[in-house]
Amino acid sequence: MSNHWFGEALMNIFSERLKGILDSRGISQVWIAEKANATAATISRYMTTERVPRGDIVASIAKALDVSADYLLGLTDIQESISNGKSQEYSPEVRLLCTCFLKASPSDQRVIWTLLDKYMTPEEKGFLQKLLEYSEANAG
Repeated sequence: MSNHWFGEALMNIFSERLKGILDSRGISQVWIAEKANATAATISRYMTTERVPRGDIVASIAKALDVSADYLLGLTDIQESISNGKSQEYSPEVRLLCTCFLKASPSDQRVIWTLLDKYMTPEEKGFLQKLLEYSEANAG
């Protein structure tokens, strides 16, 4: 299976973070597979970047490990617990921003990213650069 939108760099981040958490906590691939409604072989393929997890599997793994999916995907370096009592609902403003961003043309999306650049961490900027490069390489 190809790494479609994830890209190789993103799959490497997911794989490294999943391995790191399992190793540091002494969790087996069988245990996480059961929690994520997958097989141990499938989890092994995620960890070796041979296979891309579906969104629902990423969410199940994050929930089972009590970390954010954003952390597993490399969108943040904070392992923020998803069960810490904070609401996972986004504000109406954030939902509206996302909806409008998705409707924007690729060139307008780049303008938006340029405006947001000053608010991003170096890690977020690196992630965005890789994502944009991958999108350009696979456009068309």
